[in-house]
Amino acid sequence: MALLSERSERRERSELCASPEALAAQGSRPVRADPGTMSPVAARAAGPHEQNQRRLRTQGRLACPKKKPQAQGLRLESTQGRWRRQLKLRKLLQLPCQPDSAAHDQRQSRLLSLGCQALPPRFHIPARAPANVHRARRLLMRKRFAIPETRHGLRKLAGLTLMALLSAVCQAETSTMAERLQQAASDGLYEPGLISDGGVFCLTLSPAEDRALWVRSGGGRSSLAIMEAKRRDGRWLAPFPASFSMDPRWKDIDPMFSPDGRSLIFQSNRPVPNRPERSGFDIWQVRLQAEGWGEPEHLGDGINGDDSESSASMAADGSIYFMKNNPDGEGQSDLYVSRFKDGRYQAPENLGAPINTRQRESNPFIAPDQSYLIYFSSGPDVQGETDLLISFREGGHWRPPINLGPPINSIGAEFCPMVHRDRLYLSRQFKAEGRMIENIHSFPIDLQRLRERDREQRTSVPAGPVTRPAFAAPPGTTPTPAPAENALGRRP
Repeated sequence: MALLSERSERRERSELCASPEALAAQGSRPVRADPGTMSPVAARAAGPHEQNQRRLRTQGRLACPKKKPQAQGLRLESTQGRWRRQLKLRKLLQLPCQPDSAAHDQRQSRLLSLGCQALPPRFHIPARAPANVHRARRLLMRKRFAIPETRHGLRKLAGLTLMALLSAVCQAETSTMAERLQQAASDGLYEPGLISDGGVFCLTLSPAEDRALWVRSGGGRSSLAIMEAKRRDGRWLAPFPASFSMDPRWKDIDPMFSPDGRSLIFQSNRPVPNRPERSGFDIWQVRLQAEGWGEPEHLGDGINGDDSESSASMAADGSIYFMKNNPDGEGQSDLYVSRFKDGRYQAPENLGAPINTRQRESNPFIAPDQSYLIYFSSGPDVQGETDLLISFREGGHWRPPINLGPPINSIGAEFCPMVHRDRLYLSRQFKAEGRMIENIHSFPIDLQRLRERDREQRTSVPAGPVTRPAFAAPPGTTPTPAPAENALGRRP
């Protein structure tokens, strides 16, 4: 239908533009307009083209079709010619384009021979550049045709210059980010290849440092099992699955030795006695015997509930600190403690502020004497997805936490802290394509220096429970602190 309408319109235009002799030879007569058909009001309301047509018909001349205005600086061409020229340009754009190269000069000369304005070389945009930069580049590549010498063309040329600047900035930021990622992935890597293989997290060491246990994840969460390795003559032997974590039907996570090294607590979604409907993670305990590990024991319904409990750590008196998703808590996930009294664990107690905030807190490590607590938080002042914080206990209350800073915290996600002989062991996670890269890292930690930093803040931050967020400035003080020190006792 569109083709027929186009042909009929073309035939009507040719008839209007034909001479009277040609029309007479075809047996047709030219249509003349009646001078009195348009009123004076209609003539004044008509545009210049309509007034010209009326004047021509009044003089007995044929009316011609309306011409399209020709844009300044552009040459009108047929649709077939325009598509042919664009096809040539597309083929030319596929040539290798490098600055100051023979291929680029050849491409520029061919563009100029076609009557087009020469364009700058194709810009390199890294893969990690923002999405809007890639979208602008795609739009730019689709419209790399002749740029007319008009104001619109100048704006497009200015856009090309802006794209070059954005490309340079994104490339510099991407290279800096790649260097930071590489440094964070290799900094303090613990036993690479043997333990840290890109799919492990949550290491725990026995007090004698002759046994090590951790979680094998494989970069995902579909299969989680606890691995074990023994040390002989100062070297770690080949790892093997722990005897209590060999059933592939269940997921076992977050092992942690007790301070005396006689038992180990972990979390598992294995069936709970007398609770067949429970499907989340509960806290279990397994004791170390002369012949090896005993049978896992469920720690009861006093500490465990229908919601999952994870990331448990035990103090010397048997108290267990852990993370729990509680809808009545203060934030996304909070830290709790369950006391061991009368031979059983009591109902969990929320640690409250300043430990728990409206952000996510998890993975606590409690000192054997409960003098300090290290955990991760996703608060507003973290470097990566999560950072490790430390809080000291004074007068029965927790002090406002201190960010451990670099090199402990990085642009990745730090979790599962564990202190052993003045060293901090942690897990660090980076998200990759379709999986997670998780390894164990180790750094020295100066607890005495961190405690001195906490004492320096006592004049400005009062001890005791507070209701403000963990990172809020104290009342009456300026929220711009002095340069912080990291966990190694050095200022960055």
